[in-house]
Amino acid sequence: MMNLIQQTPATSDFDVVFEGQTTPAFRLLLPEAISADGLETIGGCHTIPGEWAFRDDCAHGRFSVSPEFRVTVSIECREPDLLVDAKLRNGSSRPLHHVTANFCAGLNHLPGMPDWCNRECIPDVPLDRDLQGRYWFRDMAPRRLKALVGEDWIGMHPCPDNPDPDAVARYSSTASARNDVRACAVASHDGGSLFFQAWAAPCRYIEPFPGNACMHLLPLMASSIAVGETATLQGMAGIFRGDWTALSRRICGELSGE
Repeated sequence: MMNLIQQTPATSDFDVVFEGQTTPAFRLLLPEAISADGLETIGGCHTIPGEWAFRDDCAHGRFSVSPEFRVTVSIECREPDLLVDAKLRNGSSRPLHHVTANFCAGLNHLPGMPDWCNRECIPDVPLDRDLQGRYWFRDMAPRRLKALVGEDWIGMHPCPDNPDPDAVARYSSTASARNDVRACAVASHDGGSLFFQAWAAPCRYIEPFPGNACMHLLPLMASSIAVGETATLQGMAGIFRGDWTALSRRICGELSGE
């Protein structure tokens, strides 16, 4: 059975360990940040403790990130991926517009307890966040990190022909101009698997940066949420053993209900 590890107790920050393994395969922040028109972006959502329950292959949690937002997250483990149901309740006194979540999916947890990284994707780099972030930006992301638009995969790197980690900000929140992304994925070192996240809503992506080996999607949770109402979003994340075309079909079928 897959194991979900909260290194910070009762938070929505998970290291995901496959059955029979001792090292996590990936990390999910559900979510890392939330934004809405007229509100300052609320970061660090994954560090806020809440109430969590675990049963069999499922997890369910709820927590408040601000007076405006009450978050509920449900996770179903279906190795080698997870099905995620995320809800945002408007607890403010006014409607909220253009509500967006920032979900982070990573290949390491540095520093961690203990430190780890996915060696299928980052085979030889020491367990150092800076070194792995530079490897991610320079060697992985230029040709192997892609976003799904319709049924086609497009590159996400801001400068694939000159991926110099010293020429860009270590951390960035630069969102893509396009807002019709459905998923993002990165190929393993040998090309045999794809680490991905996908959401049943139009997304922007954040361009890769050299601070860490992670990828971000910004799904539009709702165009508006009335006072006391809740927006719901379904997504999935995990390791796919197959090619880009097969993953596209899997995502489109799974998240469209086909």
